[in-house]
Amino acid sequence: MLDSLLITAALMGWAGGPHCLAMCGAPCAAMAQTSQPQVGRSLMAFQVGRLMGYSVMGALAASLMQGLGWLTVYSAALRPVWSFLHAFALVLGLWLVWRAQMPLWAQALGRATWQRLLVWVQGFTTHPLGVPLIAGMMWACLPCGLL
Repeated sequence: MLDSLLITAALMGWAGGPHCLAMCGAPCAAMAQTSQPQVGRSLMAFQVGRLMGYSVMGALAASLMQGLGWLTVYSAALRPVWSFLHAFALVLGLWLVWRAQMPLWAQALGRATWQRLLVWVQGFTTHPLGVPLIAGMMWACLPCGLL
């Protein structure tokens, strides 16, 4: 089973690579241009932050779904919630395929979250590499159709 998961992950990464390059390439290049004196270090801090952000958000999502799945086994009252969550994810995925754009509510939620986090970061760090690191960590809060 581990082999099939690894092959699936590799194929998904290979197929999603062009999407990631097209959608995140320009903002990543802009991040490098904003910190001219330390371009290499700043970009590395940004990428490390992205890795950390996606890791934390993925672990959080997996833990929450595992916990909800565990609860549905032991509670008949939560089974409809679990089924609704799966149906919602399917409908959202079909919406994304059909419309080829994020729903307005998801865009508004992502934009509002991003703005609040930017204000928080600007008041939080004074280290020159701290801003790119935290901005990379916040990158996981942006809505992405591929994810």
